[in-house]
Amino acid sequence: NLAPIIKCMIDDDGSVTSALSIIGRGLILYINSELDADEIRMDTQFVENIFVNVKINKHESMLIGLIYRSESGSEDNNNLLNELISEAYSKGFKKLLLFGDFNYPGISWES
Repeated sequence: NLAPIIKCMIDDDGSVTSALSIIGRGLILYINSELDADEIRMDTQFVENIFVNVKINKHESMLIGLIYRSESGSEDNNNLLNELISEAYSKGFKKLLLFGDFNYPGISWES
């Protein structure tokens, strides 16, 4: 019982098209339909993301974020990604899971 959440489709040239388009690429996150989950819209202008608030029990929730960063992302796009991560953290969830494809092979894990 999985329900998809489709954020957008990204064409090969980087332009955003309808989520119903079958051409291009995009993000899809499947959430079990038995879970109490709501999509959270972020204010940051970084486009390729889906965030969902999943209620764990009466008193706890988890913010789950799916992110895609193009390997050809610009410095401006990287700054927007940093803003997105900061915004997610600032939402005040005690539990936060960020995952996806960050396409950043040159990252220094030492610093």
